[in-house]
Amino acid sequence: MITVFNVYYDRDIYYIYIVGSGDTYLDAIPVRYGHNIPTISAPTKSGYTFTGWTWKEDLHSVTSISQPSTMPASDLYVEAGWNPTNTTYTISYYLENA
Repeated sequence: MITVFNVYYDRDIYYIYIVGSGDTYLDAIPVRYGHNIPTISAPTKSGYTFTGWTWKEDLHSVTSISQPSTMPASDLYVEAGWNPTNTTYTISYYLENA
């Protein structure tokens, strides 16, 4: 006699936290362990050019990692990189007769 067992399970879900300037969270993308990392669209910021994403295992880490192809068994953080563009500002000031 042969017994066949079918096992079904859900893989754990981890998050890719998208970080803007400093510690500002822009979004969190849930991804199941082992699934492909989704493409993250480029953000926009007035007066700056987006230079790419920096991938980290910890938000406060100074060490970056290569973008993994599949989701590891831990959360990931991506931080936007920016270069300032040549932006012209006009400053106006008014003097009142006192």
